Amino acid sequence: MPFAHMEKRWEQIGFALIVLAVAFVVSLIIKFSIGRFVRIASSKLNVDPTKYKFFTNAVDFIIYLIAFIVIFKSIPELNSFGNGLLASAGVLAAIVGFASQSAFSNIVSGVFLVIFMPYSVGDRIKIGQLYNGDVEDITLRHTIIRDFENKRIIFPNTVISNEVIVNATTSDQRVCM
Repeated sequence: MPFAHMEKRWEQIGFALIVLAVAFVVSLIIKFSIGRFVRIASSKLNVDPTKYKFFTNAVDFIIYLIAFIVIFKSIPELNSFGNGLLASAGVLAAIVGFASQSAFSNIVSGVFLVIFMPYSVGDRIKIGQLYNGDVEDITLRHTIIRDFENKRIIFPNTVISNEVIVNATTSDQRVCM
Protein backbone atom coordinates (compact mmCIF):
# COMPACT_ATOMS: atom_id res chain seq x y z
CA MET A 1 0.00 0.00 0.00
CA PRO A 2 2.71 2.59 0.72
CA PHE A 3 4.10 2.06 -2.77
CA ALA A 4 0.69 2.79 -4.33
CA HIS A 5 0.57 6.11 -2.49
CA MET A 6 4.12 6.91 -3.60
CA GLU A 7 3.32 5.94 -7.20
CA LYS A 8 0.29 8.24 -7.20
CA ARG A 9 2.42 11.11 -5.92
CA TRP A 10 4.96 10.58 -8.72
CA GLU A 11 2.11 10.54 -11.27
CA GLN A 12 0.91 13.89 -9.93
CA ILE A 13 4.41 15.39 -10.08
CA GLY A 14 4.81 14.01 -13.61
CA PHE A 15 1.47 15.49 -14.64
CA ALA A 16 2.44 18.89 -13.24
CA LEU A 17 5.77 18.79 -15.10
CA ILE A 18 4.05 17.79 -18.35
CA VAL A 19 1.53 20.64 -18.01
CA LEU A 20 4.35 23.13 -17.37
CA ALA A 21 6.35 21.75 -20.32
CA VAL A 22 3.30 22.06 -22.60
CA ALA A 23 2.75 25.63 -21.36
CA PHE A 24 6.41 26.42 -22.08
CA VAL A 25 6.22 24.99 -25.62
CA VAL A 26 2.91 26.77 -26.35
CA SER A 27 4.43 30.01 -25.05
CA LEU A 28 7.46 29.61 -27.33
CA ILE A 29 5.26 28.86 -30.35
CA ILE A 30 3.05 31.88 -29.70
CA LYS A 31 6.05 34.16 -29.11
CA PHE A 32 7.62 32.93 -32.36
CA SER A 33 4.34 33.38 -34.28
CA ILE A 34 3.70 36.87 -32.94
CA GLY A 35 7.34 37.85 -33.57
CA ARG A 36 7.16 36.60 -37.14
CA PHE A 37 3.86 38.38 -37.74
CA VAL A 38 5.25 41.63 -36.30
CA ARG A 39 8.37 41.46 -38.48
CA ILE A 40 6.28 40.91 -41.60
CA ALA A 41 3.69 43.53 -40.66
CA SER A 42 6.35 46.07 -39.68
CA SER A 43 8.11 45.78 -43.00
CA LYS A 44 4.94 45.88 -45.12
CA LEU A 45 2.64 48.19 -43.16
CA ASN A 46 5.15 50.27 -41.21
CA VAL A 47 3.54 49.10 -37.93
CA ASP A 48 4.95 50.00 -34.52
CA PRO A 49 6.17 46.82 -32.71
CA THR A 50 5.70 48.25 -29.18
CA LYS A 51 2.14 47.04 -28.67
CA TYR A 52 3.02 43.57 -29.90
CA LYS A 53 5.85 43.14 -27.38
CA PHE A 54 3.45 44.15 -24.63
CA PHE A 55 0.83 41.77 -26.04
CA THR A 56 3.39 38.93 -26.08
CA ASN A 57 4.20 39.46 -22.40
CA ALA A 58 0.49 39.47 -21.50
CA VAL A 59 -0.20 36.27 -23.50
CA ASP A 60 2.78 34.59 -21.83
CA PHE A 61 1.38 35.45 -18.39
CA ILE A 62 -2.08 34.11 -19.31
CA ILE A 63 -0.65 30.81 -20.64
CA TYR A 64 1.25 30.14 -17.42
CA LEU A 65 -1.74 31.19 -15.31
CA ILE A 66 -3.92 28.66 -17.15
CA ALA A 67 -1.25 25.99 -16.65
CA PHE A 68 -1.18 26.59 -12.90
CA ILE A 69 -4.98 26.52 -12.72
CA VAL A 70 -5.02 23.16 -14.56
CA ILE A 71 -2.40 21.78 -12.17
CA PHE A 72 -4.28 23.01 -9.08
CA LYS A 73 -7.61 21.64 -10.30
CA SER A 74 -6.22 18.24 -11.36
CA ILE A 75 -4.29 17.28 -8.22
CA PRO A 76 -6.66 16.67 -5.27
CA GLU A 77 -4.27 17.95 -2.58
CA LEU A 78 -3.61 21.14 -4.51
CA ASN A 79 -7.32 21.45 -5.42
CA SER A 80 -8.33 21.66 -1.75
CA PHE A 81 -5.47 24.09 -1.13
CA GLY A 82 -6.59 26.16 -4.14
CA ASN A 83 -10.19 26.20 -2.90
CA GLY A 84 -8.96 27.45 0.46
CA LEU A 85 -7.01 30.20 -1.27
CA LEU A 86 -10.02 31.10 -3.35
CA ALA A 87 -12.20 31.30 -0.23
CA SER A 88 -9.76 33.73 1.35
CA ALA A 89 -9.13 35.65 -1.87
CA GLY A 90 -10.74 38.84 -0.59
CA VAL A 91 -8.42 39.13 2.38
CA LEU A 92 -5.48 37.96 0.32
CA ALA A 93 -6.24 40.52 -2.40
CA ALA A 94 -6.31 43.35 0.15
CA ILE A 95 -2.99 42.24 1.67
CA VAL A 96 -1.33 41.76 -1.71
CA GLY A 97 -2.79 45.06 -2.93
CA PHE A 98 -1.28 47.03 -0.08
CA ALA A 99 2.01 45.15 -0.24
CA SER A 100 2.48 45.57 -3.99
CA GLN A 101 0.91 48.95 -4.56
CA SER A 102 3.94 50.25 -6.46
CA ALA A 103 4.08 47.13 -8.65
CA PHE A 104 0.42 47.56 -9.61
CA SER A 105 0.95 51.25 -10.32
CA ASN A 106 3.90 50.31 -12.58
CA ILE A 107 1.67 47.84 -14.46
CA VAL A 108 -1.13 50.38 -14.88
CA SER A 109 1.39 53.01 -16.01
CA GLY A 110 2.82 50.49 -18.48
CA VAL A 111 -0.63 49.87 -19.94
CA PHE A 112 -1.19 53.62 -20.33
CA LEU A 113 2.24 54.07 -21.93
CA VAL A 114 1.40 51.43 -24.52
CA ILE A 115 -2.10 52.81 -25.15
CA PHE A 116 -1.20 56.51 -25.44
CA MET A 117 2.27 55.87 -26.92
CA PRO A 118 4.29 58.95 -25.98
CA TYR A 119 7.21 56.93 -27.34
CA SER A 120 7.84 53.57 -29.01
CA VAL A 121 10.62 51.02 -29.09
CA GLY A 122 13.51 52.55 -31.05
CA ASP A 123 12.60 56.19 -30.33
CA ARG A 124 15.17 58.63 -28.99
CA ILE A 125 13.73 60.26 -25.88
CA LYS A 126 14.69 62.55 -23.03
CA ILE A 127 13.15 61.89 -19.62
CA GLY A 128 13.16 64.85 -17.26
CA GLN A 129 16.33 66.91 -17.43
CA LEU A 130 18.91 64.16 -16.87
CA TYR A 131 18.36 61.10 -19.04
CA ASN A 132 18.65 60.75 -22.84
CA GLY A 133 18.69 57.59 -24.89
CA ASP A 134 17.02 55.14 -27.21
CA VAL A 135 14.07 53.03 -26.00
CA GLU A 136 14.99 49.33 -26.09
CA ASP A 137 11.96 47.72 -24.48
CA ILE A 138 8.68 48.53 -22.74
CA THR A 139 7.41 45.89 -20.30
CA LEU A 140 4.56 45.75 -17.84
CA ARG A 141 6.81 47.00 -15.05
CA HIS A 142 9.58 49.09 -16.59
CA THR A 143 11.06 50.75 -19.65
CA ILE A 144 14.65 50.10 -20.72
CA ILE A 145 16.61 52.95 -22.30
CA ARG A 146 20.15 52.70 -23.71
CA ASP A 147 22.00 55.98 -23.19
CA PHE A 148 24.77 57.43 -25.34
CA GLU A 149 27.47 55.80 -23.19
CA ASN A 150 25.90 52.43 -24.11
CA LYS A 151 24.55 51.96 -20.58
CA ARG A 152 21.11 50.53 -19.96
CA ILE A 153 18.86 52.63 -17.76
CA ILE A 154 15.79 50.88 -16.38
CA PHE A 155 12.95 53.18 -15.38
CA PRO A 156 9.86 52.03 -13.49
CA ASN A 157 6.83 53.02 -15.57
CA THR A 158 5.42 55.21 -12.77
CA VAL A 159 8.58 57.33 -12.81
CA ILE A 160 8.29 57.88 -16.55
CA SER A 161 4.57 58.67 -16.27
CA ASN A 162 5.38 61.45 -13.79
CA GLU A 163 8.19 63.02 -15.84
CA VAL A 164 8.30 65.25 -18.89
CA ILE A 165 9.09 63.14 -21.96
CA VAL A 166 10.69 64.73 -25.02
CA ASN A 167 10.49 62.42 -28.03
CA ALA A 168 13.08 63.38 -30.65
CA THR A 169 11.94 60.66 -33.05
CA THR A 170 8.91 61.34 -35.15
CA SER A 171 7.27 59.30 -37.83
CA ASP A 172 5.13 62.12 -39.21
CA GLN A 173 6.59 62.91 -42.63
CA ARG A 174 5.22 66.49 -42.58
CA VAL A 175 7.25 67.28 -39.46
CA CYS A 176 10.38 65.66 -40.88
CA MET A 177 10.23 67.85 -44.01
